[in-house]
Amino acid sequence: MVLNDRPTEPVDAALFFGRSWFDAEKTGVYQLMKDFYDQGMIKYIVLYGGDGQKFGETVPDVAAPGKRFARDRLVKMGVPNESILDSELEDQTENNTLEEGRGMLNLVRSRGWSRVVAVANEHQLLRATLGLIPMINNSEGEQIDLWTAAPHDTNWNKRVRGAQGEHFGPRSDHIILENNRVRQYQEKGDLASFERYHAYIQNRDQRIGIR
Repeated sequence: MVLNDRPTEPVDAALFFGRSWFDAEKTGVYQLMKDFYDQGMIKYIVLYGGDGQKFGETVPDVAAPGKRFARDRLVKMGVPNESILDSELEDQTENNTLEEGRGMLNLVRSRGWSRVVAVANEHQLLRATLGLIPMINNSEGEQIDLWTAAPHDTNWNKRVRGAQGEHFGPRSDHIILENNRVRQYQEKGDLASFERYHAYIQNRDQRIGIR
């Protein structure tokens, strides 16, 4: 469900969760956002607002290259600089998916937006999405409609560094690691349960008239 929940009508912005230097390919998440922009599906791309971190590699900020790297990549691909926005981080020292999502939603709210799509690699999209749900699905009557999108041309054999730069190996190895993180963070209460996510999707589609 998460990987096939792309919006069918234009939304306000894409929330970009592609943090790794290894994501900077000519295909994948960057190309997906460029395609969304060119097709008029999004008006803005919201980036993780931090400046990046380096984890034991010779390439600067290889584990989390930060907003400058992502912005430069997107501009070179033809996305206007003014259409790329930095998230409003509450703590600039934080470098985790949950805080990234919180910072992105801060910007979404400050702009008065109500329709967004989360973009990440296929194996990382679930954790990013389940982290967003508790922040937008609350008891205050707020209505932010969230969709999700991942590229369909992922190179699963490419050796990459995973979350927090801990593991370096074929991207396919990271599927199990990501699933383990999802269960761990769900138990801590940081991520929504699958039941809560499913209920959110049902309510969203009912509200906007999708059957």
